[in-house]
Amino acid sequence: MMSDKITVQLTEAEHKVFLKFQAEEARKENEKEIAKSEKKIESLEAKLADEKANLKALKAK
Repeated sequence: MMSDKITVQLTEAEHKVFLKFQAEEARKENEKEIAKSEKKIESLEAKLADEKANLKALKAK
Protein backbone atom coordinates (compact mmCIF):
# COMPACT_ATOMS: atom_id res chain seq x y z
CA MET A 1 0.00 0.00 0.00
CA MET A 2 1.31 3.49 -0.91
CA SER A 3 1.84 6.08 1.72
CA ASP A 4 -0.57 9.01 1.85
CA LYS A 5 2.36 11.37 2.24
CA ILE A 6 4.10 12.85 -0.77
CA THR A 7 7.78 13.58 -0.44
CA VAL A 8 9.27 16.31 -2.59
CA GLN A 9 12.97 16.34 -3.26
CA LEU A 10 14.54 19.15 -5.18
CA THR A 11 17.49 18.58 -7.42
CA GLU A 12 20.41 20.94 -7.01
CA ALA A 13 19.39 22.82 -10.17
CA GLU A 14 15.79 23.15 -9.01
CA HIS A 15 17.00 24.41 -5.66
CA LYS A 16 19.14 27.08 -7.36
CA VAL A 17 16.13 28.20 -9.42
CA PHE A 18 14.04 28.36 -6.27
CA LEU A 19 16.70 30.42 -4.48
CA LYS A 20 16.91 32.82 -7.44
CA PHE A 21 13.13 33.20 -7.33
CA GLN A 22 13.23 33.92 -3.60
CA ALA A 23 16.01 36.46 -4.09
CA GLU A 24 14.05 38.21 -6.85
CA GLU A 25 10.94 38.37 -4.67
CA ALA A 26 12.98 39.78 -1.78
CA ARG A 27 14.55 42.37 -4.12
CA LYS A 28 11.11 43.48 -5.32
CA GLU A 29 9.90 43.82 -1.73
CA ASN A 30 13.00 45.81 -0.79
CA GLU A 31 12.45 48.15 -3.75
CA LYS A 32 8.88 48.76 -2.58
CA GLU A 33 10.11 49.56 0.93
CA ILE A 34 12.78 51.90 -0.46
CA ALA A 35 10.17 53.73 -2.56
CA LYS A 36 7.93 54.14 0.50
CA SER A 37 10.86 55.48 2.51
CA GLU A 38 11.83 57.92 -0.24
CA LYS A 39 8.26 59.25 -0.39
CA LYS A 40 8.24 59.66 3.38
CA ILE A 41 11.57 61.54 3.23
CA GLU A 42 10.21 63.86 0.52
CA SER A 43 7.12 64.53 2.61
CA LEU A 44 9.19 65.29 5.71
CA GLU A 45 11.50 67.56 3.71
CA ALA A 46 8.48 69.48 2.42
CA LYS A 47 7.14 69.84 5.98
CA LEU A 48 10.55 71.04 7.13
CA ALA A 49 10.65 73.65 4.36
CA ASP A 50 7.17 74.84 5.40
CA GLU A 51 8.22 75.08 9.04
CA LYS A 52 11.36 77.00 8.10
CA ALA A 53 9.25 79.43 6.06
CA ASN A 54 6.84 79.85 8.97
CA LEU A 55 9.72 80.49 11.37
CA LYS A 56 11.25 83.03 9.00
CA ALA A 57 7.88 84.80 8.72
CA LEU A 58 7.52 84.89 12.50
CA LYS A 59 11.02 86.30 12.92
CA ALA A 60 10.25 89.01 10.35
CA LYS A 61 7.26 90.28 12.40
